[in-house]
Amino acid sequence: MNALYLLLVIGWLATLVPIVTGSYCTQTYTCTKSQRYTTSCGFLGWKRCTRYRNVNSQCSRQVCCNGWTDPGCNQALCYGTKSCPNGGTCVSPNKCSCRPGYALPRCTDINECASSPCQNGARCVNEVNRYTCQCAAGYTGVNCQNDINECSSNNGGCAQQCVNLRGSFVCRCGSGYRLASNNRGCDDIDECAAGSSGCAHRCSNTVGGFQCSCNAGYTLDGNGKTCNGNCEKIVLFIFLKEHAVKAI
Repeated sequence: MNALYLLLVIGWLATLVPIVTGSYCTQTYTCTKSQRYTTSCGFLGWKRCTRYRNVNSQCSRQVCCNGWTDPGCNQALCYGTKSCPNGGTCVSPNKCSCRPGYALPRCTDINECASSPCQNGARCVNEVNRYTCQCAAGYTGVNCQNDINECSSNNGGCAQQCVNLRGSFVCRCGSGYRLASNNRGCDDIDECAAGSSGCAHRCSNTVGGFQCSCNAGYTLDGNGKTCNGNCEKIVLFIFLKEHAVKAI
């Protein structure tokens, strides 16, 4: 009897055939039913008797169709679960409705940085349904597309000239000055001490420049550096001086 029952179960499993009728499916399977029959009985079989026996038959029942679950068969399954990843909703078998920023079929995160929207060396940070750019120094804007003009505020901190560059700036000094070690201030250049003045005789340093002068008996040329001596006046002076001594 146990062997017969096992065969019936195996036959039932092998003949499961779902028929889709919406969220419910009609499932047919092989089952056993009690069948009435008559047979000869009694002494020498002179009597007809009613007997019952189990026979295989086709049965059916209502079950949830593939991809549906719960008692009312009204909950869809998406890839084996009742919900979709990242807060998505399972609306029908293996069909998700995703939140903004997530892509079908399984509501995976959309990498907004994949298109490289950030400019000028900025770092792109992917977020849910958006991205942000972390700008390099000297740039601003949603995509770090705008250069910051550092010279527009307080002259960039420069003592004299501020020159804006793409993504940066530099300080510069006028003639007679050199850029200080802090790259902002300007130090006076002592042209006299440096020997770069070009003065023929004497050199006097001034703030941002210098001034040449000549020894006695010389006059400064128009170039402001060389000196011109008047030889005739010097000879006459010596001659008169010598004769004055002799007269005494």
